[in-house]
Amino acid sequence: MAGGVPASVWGFTEDVAQRLDAVRAQTPPGHSGMGTTLSANALSARSDACTLEHVMTPAAYAHMEGLAALLASGWRTW
Repeated sequence: MAGGVPASVWGFTEDVAQRLDAVRAQTPPGHSGMGTTLSANALSARSDACTLEHVMTPAAYAHMEGLAALLASGWRTW
């Protein structure tokens, strides 16, 4: 996700997100509740943003899918 930089990505339902927001609203500032490893930092946050902006794009996926098809066709003929 972050181009080799340690980062984490969590996925969950809207209901879970609302519950987490409610709990976080009651905790003191600076308390993530999950420790420093997954609390993010400027480098990992920027790496995530760059990945979303420049790698996970329709054009990039079209290019990667073309290369994957070429690779797969080479394996079939090998």
